[in-house]
Formats: sequence, C-alpha cells, structure tokens
Amino acid sequence: MAMFSRVIGVMLLISAVYPVSLDTWGFALTAVLIVFFSALWFSRGWWRHWIPDLPAKIQIQHILLLALLLRVWVLCCCDLTQISDYHDFNQIARAMLQGGAWFDPGRPPGISWLTAACYAIAGEHLLVPLLMNIFISLCSIFVVWKGANLLFNGTVALWGALLLALYPEHIIHANYLCSEPGYFLGMNAGILFYVLSVKQPDHKNVFLALSGLFLGIGHYFRSTTPLVFVSIALAEGVLLLQTTPAQRPSFRPALTRLTGLVVAFLLVISPIIWHNRQNLGIWNISSYQMGGWSMYLATNPVYLGNWNAEDVAFFDSLCTVHPPPAAQNGYLYRDSLSKHLAWERFKTHPGTYFASVLLFKPYCLWGDPSGSFWVNQQFSPGTLAARFFGLWLVVWHKLILCAAGLALFRAKRLDSRYVFPLMAHIYLFFAIFNTLAFSVMGTEGRYHNVLLGWLCWWAAVTIRRR
Repeated sequence: MAMFSRVIGVMLLISAVYPVSLDTWGFALTAVLIVFFSALWFSRGWWRHWIPDLPAKIQIQHILLLALLLRVWVLCCCDLTQISDYHDFNQIARAMLQGGAWFDPGRPPGISWLTAACYAIAGEHLLVPLLMNIFISLCSIFVVWKGANLLFNGTVALWGALLLALYPEHIIHANYLCSEPGYFLGMNAGILFYVLSVKQPDHKNVFLALSGLFLGIGHYFRSTTPLVFVSIALAEGVLLLQTTPAQRPSFRPALTRLTGLVVAFLLVISPIIWHNRQNLGIWNISSYQMGGWSMYLATNPVYLGNWNAEDVAFFDSLCTVHPPPAAQNGYLYRDSLSKHLAWERFKTHPGTYFASVLLFKPYCLWGDPSGSFWVNQQFSPGTLAARFFGLWLVVWHKLILCAAGLALFRAKRLDSRYVFPLMAHIYLFFAIFNTLAFSVMGTEGRYHNVLLGWLCWWAAVTIRRR
C-alpha cells in the first residue's frame, strides 16, 4: 500500500499547485500556493497548533445541521436553472410525465427518474428535486463519517465530515440537477456496506445485499461502477497475498463475498439492461458515459480538456450532413460516429494523446475545482462575485488536495491500529482507476467528486496528526 499511496500522494500534491487557468491570475495563484505548501512541508507540523480542536460536544448531527443550513442558504441565494445539465434532465423528466419514453439512451436515467418522481408527487416545482438532492448530500456526509470511523478514529471522522460539509464542490452539486449526489452516495455507501460485510460476518448477507443495492443505484446515476468492482477484487487479492503462505487464509470467503455482491448488483440493474438489449440492441445503461462522445472530445490534439465549442460545432454539422438512418436510434448513431472520429484522431496523433494522458489530464482531473463551470454560468465573468466564489472554490479544493497528498505520501507512518486495511486498499485502487479511466476517456474536474469524502479523510489525518 505504501508505494501506491505515495504515487497518489505525489499526484495530488502536483494537482494542488497545478494552474487552474493559463493567465496571470492562474499563475499568480499557483506561485502563492507553491510557497504556502512548501512552508507547510518544511514546518514539521507546528501550524497544527493554530487549528483548535473540535469542541467536545460536537457530534455528527451538529455537522449535518451545519451542512443543511449551508446548502439551503445557497439554494435560496442562487438561480440554478442556468446550468446546462438542468435543462437536459428537466426536459427528460417532463417528457416522462407527459407519457414519453421512461428512458433516454443518451444519459444514465437516475437523476431523470428521481426528478420525474418528485414532479409526480409534488408537482412540477424545481424546489422538490433540489431538496431531495440536499437530503442525499446529507446522507453522503453521514456515510463518509461512518467510513472514517472504520478506517481511522472518531476525531478524524468528525473532521472529515466537517471538511466535506464545508466543501464548496459538494455544496454546489447538491443544488442543481446533476448525477453527482446520487453517484456519490451510491458508490461510497456500497463500499461501506461491503467492508461491513467483512467486519461483521454474522450479518454478511444483509450487508452484501445493501452493498449491491447502493452500487446498483449509483450505476443508474453514472455507469462507471465496474471501477469499484475491480478495486474491491484487487484489494481482496492484495491483502490475501500480503500474508505469509503459512498464515494465508482461504480465497473462498473473498470469492463468496464478491459473488454475492455481483449477484445483488446485477439484480438491481438487470431491468434497464434487459430493456436496452431488447429495444436498442446494447448491453450498456446509456451511450453517454465512457462512450464515443467522451473519447472524441478527449482525443483533440489541440484542446486537451474535455469540452470545446469547435469540436461540438463540427460534430453537429457532420450529423446534419450525414443524418442517422431512419431505423437507427439517434444517440446510438452519434455514439458510433464519434467513436470512429476518435479512433481516426488517435491514429493521427498518438504521441500527443499519450503525452496529455500522462502529463496533463490526471492533474487537470484532480486539480480543477469542478464548481468553476457553475461560477462561470452563475455570474458574469470578471465580476467581483465571480472572482470571490471562484477563489473560494479554488483555495478550498487546493488546500484539501495538499493536506490529503501529504497524508497519503506519509501513509507508511500512520498508526496501523486505526487502519482497516481492506477499506484503505479499496479506495486507493478506486482513486487510481478513476484517474486512469477519466484521463483516457475525457477529463472534467467534477469526475473526481465521488472521491471528495476520501480526500477529506486524508486531509483530516494531516490536520489532526500529532
């Protein structure tokens, strides 16, 4: 674990000082952060004495109340209907209520189903699904607190929950229609229940069923759950192989757990997979995530981010000239066409693509605070409000990255009495595979959101380490 944690720790430290924009403001902020983080590195922890201990009476319910007040305050102060994702998911949900298709092959259906259900129960008022998102956000903070109690101790757990409750990205994503809150809760709760199935074998079947349920729910919001399964399998294998041959337990319990988890997961997602196979001829939950469109944008040899107007305009014009056949679904046609274009680009510029995957995209994925696009759409560029909220987003995110990176780099020195190895390995492998997948398929800062709780755990370790 030490080698992997050091690699991730170094990557997070580099991401912490990676420029958020290639202009004077971005480079100036990077210079300040480098000086500041260097001072922390060489200070040998004296700065921790400036951070007061949490009051003895503080409990998780107080942190959840603070999180609720912050999220409701943002909800009351901001008009979030300007976000592009709001229009997509809102349109799909309204179409469902009007008797249209209950599934849109271009998007994972989780957030659309949740929005449509809220509209059906309480009327077509945007406030209802947003309040549901806030509730899901609070559940996520509780899950993060519970997981940190298993992995570390009560003090780190409370600090981790507090850091997440105050995290600008987590607040922002709870306040508009997007897949992040549901995916975050599904993945983290799924991992937590799997670990509990190992820790409490008497209730193994219940916890495995709950783990499969939450991972399945998360899959409906974003179809990258297989990364979690690979992480769990590797974590189980690594822990078994680390023991000596004489002390090595049987592989059978781990295989039984994994089999039970996969069966529970497949039972949850099988309805939508069967529907897609019968009606669309595909085995995927949607064509959007990790598909041809993401790869098409990711292979642009000039623009190394995940979105640019030139690519979108070119692709739309191409689809206008060559429309899909009448018998073929439009989303699946676009996905197939974008895969073809991505492959042609890759064959033409393989060196540029691999250089961006190795030298640019991992640090962009982690280092870009994913709320920045929200600030740009919420406020006029260049206004004082935009700069204030942008600075708040960037500085908080960079501080968490630095603190988490320091703790992971020094993970070998952590007191092993507080570490539950299986959970530590699962999250470490999940962070690695998440980085690889989205660096290869297309980088956007919000794709690291599912691991914000993990970052807050390790940041709390740095803050409270004596």
